[in-house]
Amino acid sequence: MLVLATIVWGLSFPLIKDWMQEADRQAFPGGAPQAALSLIALRMLSGAILISLLFPRKLGHISGKEFAIGFAIGFINSLANLLQVWGMQDTSPALSAFFTSLGSPLVPVLSFILFRSAVARLTLLGLAFGTAGVLVLSLQPGDEPIALRRGDVLTLLSAFLFAVVIISLSRWGKHARPGHLVIGMLAGGGVPAMLLATVISITVPACAGWAPAMANMLGTPLVLLDVALLVFLPTVMGTYLLTTYQPQVTASRAALIYLLEPLFGAMASLAWGHDKLSLSLIIGGTLILGGNLLAELPAMLRGRSRQPTVSALGEASALTDEPNGS
Repeated sequence: MLVLATIVWGLSFPLIKDWMQEADRQAFPGGAPQAALSLIALRMLSGAILISLLFPRKLGHISGKEFAIGFAIGFINSLANLLQVWGMQDTSPALSAFFTSLGSPLVPVLSFILFRSAVARLTLLGLAFGTAGVLVLSLQPGDEPIALRRGDVLTLLSAFLFAVVIISLSRWGKHARPGHLVIGMLAGGGVPAMLLATVISITVPACAGWAPAMANMLGTPLVLLDVALLVFLPTVMGTYLLTTYQPQVTASRAALIYLLEPLFGAMASLAWGHDKLSLSLIIGGTLILGGNLLAELPAMLRGRSRQPTVSALGEASALTDEPNGS
């Protein structure tokens, strides 16, 4: 299910690039930051409404604690999304996907720093292969000497925040029942973004005319289709899979699976015509898939007779790949 989530997340990169390009073409009030904030508010709030309509009974059973946990994680996630979407203004969807995925190898590092959590050696080796794949994918033949652009820096900052989201879901998401965090998480991203976008449009002269600009953007058929796909696939489906299944695996294992996202993002970007096929895409993708296979190999050899479980909430072993039961 988490692999499926990475597929729909991969689709988001070219769709977001389409939005930012159209916002630039229409001279969106406030430029890239306000356009990014507006897209996040639109996606998250629309997703929350859609899930409420699809699962009305589950909505009534969400506890206050579950909503609060989801809201807090969703707020951090929205900050990461804001930096990622803003950075898309001057970087390609494939590069954005590659830089974003660096949040995965940051997970075990942050887990060790914050909680002194051990990580299985094969997981670290798999992460090393995955990170090598990301680095290869980031190489662009014919480019000038390596120099990070503003979009690259913003995306790297978003990767750090995405790592915090992964850790938070693995540690505190276990307090919630499967699927009960999704509404709070979407609300935690959409409500602050909408409030901030509204306040900025009122108080900043350069952002005047924000509401009509949003209407013009959504009045463009292709943009409306892109937004609909963003809401249905990565926002609703991806967030539901994330909040339902990521708490059931360790943070390091989830981080490794999420390294598939740049591969699917690159494939989607190629299909949209935002990037071109290169040898680095093939080699990097192979390294990422090899890293996933390497980390899963011990469990595959042992078979399904022993299932990894997690100890009591809050214990350091909640972020390791070592089974604590059978």
